[in-house]
Amino acid sequence: MPKVPVLALTVSAAVGLLLTGCGSDPAPDLDETVLAAVDAAGDADGELDLISTTHFDWQKAVIVCPGDDTTEVAQAAGTTDGPVQGELPETVDVGTGYLVFVNDNQVTQTAELRLARADVCSQELPVADRVLSPGTALRVEPGTGDGWVVTAG
Repeated sequence: MPKVPVLALTVSAAVGLLLTGCGSDPAPDLDETVLAAVDAAGDADGELDLISTTHFDWQKAVIVCPGDDTTEVAQAAGTTDGPVQGELPETVDVGTGYLVFVNDNQVTQTAELRLARADVCSQELPVADRVLSPGTALRVEPGTGDGWVVTAG
């Protein structure tokens, strides 16, 4: 049986751990994190605080609904310096809404939400009225089936 130097085994093991993420749990998916927070808020007092749900910097969040004009979303999410920069979600899926998080006029994160589970689009509001600041609480109430209706304020 050939002898393998200890250093080669050590390097091999270290590379294997790096490739598998050192055995640690992966970071939670933002979609699932938001949905879990919606479920918890609905089961509790009905108030969802996005600050305690998200663990990254953001200055505003925009509720994006099916059929929204992405130019209008970019304007509403932007600043006086211009529309927000970065990738905005496609709004063609009638069963999906989004929370688009913005920091320094850049899209930083987007949570994709199935409306059957967390209907953030039940209120027919202009996009400009669906811009949330970090202090805005969302209201979570029972919807149809097993879903929730999520509204601002």
